[in-house]
Amino acid sequence: MDKRTAIIGFLESISESLQLLEDDFYLIGSGALVMERIEIDKVNDIDLLTSERDADKLKKIWNDKLSQGYIPADGQLFKSNFGRFRFNTFDLEVMGDLAVNTQNGWHNLRINEYLTVNIAGLSLRIPTLLEQYRVFKLFGRPKDLHKAQLIKNSDQ
Repeated sequence: MDKRTAIIGFLESISESLQLLEDDFYLIGSGALVMERIEIDKVNDIDLLTSERDADKLKKIWNDKLSQGYIPADGQLFKSNFGRFRFNTFDLEVMGDLAVNTQNGWHNLRINEYLTVNIAGLSLRIPTLLEQYRVFKLFGRPKDLHKAQLIKNSDQ
């Protein structure tokens, strides 16, 4: 099974829970790249950008899958209502009201341009490639800059 098909299957399996969210949420990171048909070596987890209250809601819904005491790597770079959930296919990382520490201080991440994909009745927002490029550059870590370069090198 290819990565895109695996991600779609995973999102279908959790779509009922995601339909309960009250605010806009977005698939970001490697999963979003794969959904936009950018070739990437590996998808370590699925990243969802949500509101703080929706992050709390998912922590209640998926309490049995929550990695207790999870502290993300690069904690000095990001602050958020984080939650990491362990599912069979992928781990899911939820970032409620994500802020990024930049040279100019903390910057709340907002997605300005996105596409909407219907998956099992769920309207899933995926940042456009240009928007993903902006986000990866904002994050600025070597792995993010590599992903930005993949977008730049793509013919899309």
